[in-house]
Amino acid sequence: MSLHAALRIWDEGLNQANPYLVGAVIAGAARMKECSLVLCGMMSDDSRSAVVPVLAAERLNWPLVSRVIEVKADQKSVTVRQRGERGSRLDISCTLPS
Repeated sequence: MSLHAALRIWDEGLNQANPYLVGAVIAGAARMKECSLVLCGMMSDDSRSAVVPVLAAERLNWPLVSRVIEVKADQKSVTVRQRGERGSRLDISCTLPS
């Protein structure tokens, strides 16, 4: 998959799925499509759970950064700006895949 390609995972059956299954589906799709960067939303609309990105990263054994407000990526790494406490910002870099 090229740096500028995107994959959206959508299945009505996942609406009621538990977070562990959704994390497994995301990780499986990332492996199958040979993704190097996975972006997830903050939390689900239904259960307000914020664990799916953590579960997917764990299955992939990839680094995870949460509360991201800005992303810059090249072929080898990604630099993100993370929202911190009391309005602070933190720039974090890690290698791809992540």
